[in-house]
Amino acid sequence: MVITDLRLPGLEGVALIERLANDEQTSDLPIMVLSNDADLDQVQKVYRLGAIDFLVVPFHPEALQEKVARHLSKAAQRKPTGKPLPA
Repeated sequence: MVITDLRLPGLEGVALIERLANDEQTSDLPIMVLSNDADLDQVQKVYRLGAIDFLVVPFHPEALQEKVARHLSKAAQRKPTGKPLPA
């Protein structure tokens, strides 16, 4: 699972999501986005790129913990692709 902010030093979070989604080794990784920018266009864009969840900062730590647990459980139930995990 990848948890990323949309604002990263030297790289926009949207660009990171695009890279992960387009790379065969990482395209199956669940991606959760954190951001203090809840702009609807931005939220829709990250979902279109493959993000599975979006959490607006600030948030309750319990909300993040619950979402991570739920998404990891879903990911564990999916069939493995046989691709090696990224290093």
